[in-house]
Amino acid sequence: MLIKSLIANIIGRFMAAAFFSLCHLLVKKYKAFRIKKLLGPDAGKNRIFHVFYPGLKLREIDDEARLFLEKTKSTIIKNLMKDDPVRQSEVRAICYLNNLFSLVPGKMEICSDNADDIIKPHEMSQICLGEWNANIRTINILEMKENRFIKMKSNVIRIRKGKGKFVPFPGEIGKDSQFDYGLILRLSGKRKEKKVWIACIGNSGWSTSGAAYYLANNWKKLFKSSLSYWKRVLLFPKVKDFAAVIKVKRGKDDTAELVDFITR
Repeated sequence: MLIKSLIANIIGRFMAAAFFSLCHLLVKKYKAFRIKKLLGPDAGKNRIFHVFYPGLKLREIDDEARLFLEKTKSTIIKNLMKDDPVRQSEVRAICYLNNLFSLVPGKMEICSDNADDIIKPHEMSQICLGEWNANIRTINILEMKENRFIKMKSNVIRIRKGKGKFVPFPGEIGKDSQFDYGLILRLSGKRKEKKVWIACIGNSGWSTSGAAYYLANNWKKLFKSSLSYWKRVLLFPKVKDFAAVIKVKRGKDDTAELVDFITR
């Protein structure tokens, strides 16, 4: 009787462990599925998602970025092009995005915006980083016909909701001594192409890295905000294009918060 009870106990524990392992796997798969809906199919298995940072004219990595690279344990960050210049704000942003891509099977490839071997950037899914006028790829995204939400000029973010005119967003970057404002812009191509273009934009390093931090750590909120309740519960929801305006305290990326969300 004791032996039977012991066997039953072992079997019960084994079944419980198997059940919890299965639940953990399903939760992980569902999380990856929703992230892929946000980032597009190029975040899937055996696919490459390009991340562009703005290359600098000086052929050196700045000292703060080098120290940041030395501290990180991530192989992909350590292999960041050492012969191509990059600032600390972009290194921080790439680290945040690396954490996000660790949740999906797709591979993140880091490139400078002046990479000569990338001829047709619009034919690939990508995330562009940097100040709005510093990254060539970001400028390309802002000028795309799909961008009906955001314009950036000088120190002012201009937004348009619906079919209205572009109006200045209340909060001019440079005039607030504590906070910067940036944005996350997500655009998608035609259904056949299934390409997604995302830009984490700011007028400073902190608003850029703050936008990347928000994307990496609050992707669930962005995913849900772009869908109605009923579309959220569907098995195959279609994420709408959007622009999210982010407010971040200078020097603290983890203070990034959503202050406006525009979709169509």
